[in-house]
Amino acid sequence: MNGSYPKILFIDDEPELTHLASTFFEDECLPIDTCTSFLEAINKIQQVSYDLIISDGRMPTGTGRGLLERIKSENIFTGKFILLTGNLDYEHDIDKKIYDLILFKPIGFEEVIFQAKKILSL
Repeated sequence: MNGSYPKILFIDDEPELTHLASTFFEDECLPIDTCTSFLEAINKIQQVSYDLIISDGRMPTGTGRGLLERIKSENIFTGKFILLTGNLDYEHDIDKKIYDLILFKPIGFEEVIFQAKKILSL
């Protein structure tokens, strides 16, 4: 990890959720960056080396899977990736191994933070 804190990016098309995520993570002394679109996420990832990305599975501007495939193919991300989804099809997705973790909505931020800490070995 870079610096004293892991670099975490939280992506969701609902601004209320990104605000809540920011509040919950910062309460745990884990500052995070947030964004609400696929393109904004790409721009941030091109500029910052994130240790963990937590992304909504479906957004109007793209999917979590599409984001992960793009940033890996462009070699701009080598960290961990958590997919947040309400789509239970992912439980049977043959390609689910491309993610480090899939969390199903609805889920509390306490659990998301617990899993983020676990995946980052904090």
